[in-house]
Amino acid sequence: MRYIELELEETRPLEGVEPPLANVCAVACPDDRFVVLCDRPDGATPRLTRWSRGGPHELTLLDAPGFIPRILVDSEDAGRVLAVGRGENSGVLFDIIEGRVASRFNLGEGVVDATYDNEGNIVVLRAAPPLLDRYGPEGDLVERDRQIQRICEQTRVTEGTMLLIQRDGSVWLNLCEKFNADGELVGAIDPADVFGTGHVTADLIGWDGIVVLNEAGKLYVVERAGTRRAARLPAPDIERALGRPLTARLDLIVTRDEMLCVLATDVPRLLRFRILSE
Repeated sequence: MRYIELELEETRPLEGVEPPLANVCAVACPDDRFVVLCDRPDGATPRLTRWSRGGPHELTLLDAPGFIPRILVDSEDAGRVLAVGRGENSGVLFDIIEGRVASRFNLGEGVVDATYDNEGNIVVLRAAPPLLDRYGPEGDLVERDRQIQRICEQTRVTEGTMLLIQRDGSVWLNLCEKFNADGELVGAIDPADVFGTGHVTADLIGWDGIVVLNEAGKLYVVERAGTRRAARLPAPDIERALGRPLTARLDLIVTRDEMLCVLATDVPRLLRFRILSE
């Protein structure tokens, strides 16, 4: 791959809710039509809102007493999003059209990140060891998971912050250690050296890469071989849309197929980019 370039295709203002969006903590883009956000307008109470080109719809029908969402994950099931947080059932799979609960999972406490693997299982990362657990599509804990066990035995990570699982089954912990599908450590980096200091936000790109946005507004792609490439950004278009450059301090990114979405939490606004490469 010689270059990666982003082309801005859409700018969507996220307006029309009261109180206005504030303290956005999670975003999911289940398909081209919808984006689902979790924010805390009063600084404490979470709110789930589904946005389409027709405007916002607050998901008030999410019937999960005591559940406090803080993570959103695009589900393998079309039209559904997995919310992970705190409560007796710490994972809630819900329909994004009406907000109705499809399934509830007991994923335990202390989850700081979660994702689906390439077989539709749910993998969670906790703040402290044991860091990882895998649950089946129905929420059952996978016992004696060879990959998870080997990762937990080898990792030097003592505090979980970020989890990414590539389509070949490779697992990234905190963007500093990469393990293959057998749980073998195949790479270790210093994220500050590779991506820059400060906060970062990341997601998958293509079949076997990851994309990382740093505080300075640089967007990097790391391919399977470990090659790091800086993506070309349409800086003038971004400046017109946001009045500033991108930054991981204010922006969340999520990828889907050949699209990359940026949620600007301060404006607030959603930018959709097409990913071009050669």
